[in-house]
Amino acid sequence: MAPAVAPGVEALLSREVAVYDEWAAARGLARIARDVFSGAPGILGLAVDL
Repeated sequence: MAPAVAPGVEALLSREVAVYDEWAAARGLARIARDVFSGAPGILGLAVDL
């Protein structure tokens, strides 16, 4: 749906928006999980406490 709604969002924000594929969020979450379980002390500025 992102390509369909992007023009409306751009008009509301008065700026260009990036449109990614439907798997972008899943890839990002997989990378975060990998880093957390590999012992990273923080992710995106948030402390990891397991």
